[in-house]
Amino acid sequence: MNKSSSSKLVEELGSLLKEAQTEPFSGQSLGRKMTDEELVRALRLDLEAEMDAINLYESHLQATDNEEAKKILEHVIKEEKDHVVLFSELLKTLDPEQAEIWSGGEEYFSKALKGGQD
Repeated sequence: MNKSSSSKLVEELGSLLKEAQTEPFSGQSLGRKMTDEELVRALRLDLEAEMDAINLYESHLQATDNEEAKKILEHVIKEEKDHVVLFSELLKTLDPEQAEIWSGGEEYFSKALKGGQD
């Protein structure tokens, strides 16, 4: 395999991986709307993307002394955190099992802090 075809293969694999990570139908062209189950899966991917964005923007924030950039990054980070809340609330309405698990989150967290087990 020459360098050009190797480079092309790496590029194609990267593209397929990115599509598989973000496409709720894993690359399938279904020509229809998502079911609620598929939407739940897509929202979980959206949550992951929002958290990744928060981490990325926070690293940019920590890596600069530019005050204007810091203000914009802080604003964008807040928006991403708002998106996490919105997607989480939507997940609760679409996935009752997830909602039930989250409803006991504060108690579970408190127990864990005290060294208790589930």
